[in-house]
Amino acid sequence: MIKKMIRFSNSDQIIECCQSCQAFKSDIDIHSSKGFRTCIDAKSLLGMMSLNPGTSLHLLIDGEDEKAVAEKFLAYEVRA
Repeated sequence: MIKKMIRFSNSDQIIECCQSCQAFKSDIDIHSSKGFRTCIDAKSLLGMMSLNPGTSLHLLIDGEDEKAVAEKFLAYEVRA
């Protein structure tokens, strides 16, 4: 399992990310940075569009191609 902090700048990035995630086999979940109560499947466009651009998010990737997914999210990664 890979965990990262990410942030999308605009809704176009959210849509692009969702479309990219659909090509992977791994489970890709996004949680609010304020807690893990809400879990959004990154492959669900409807779920992804409920995110607010500019908000820090927790990304959890679990599966056989998780390293490839993590590389895809490098552009959105929040560095401390």
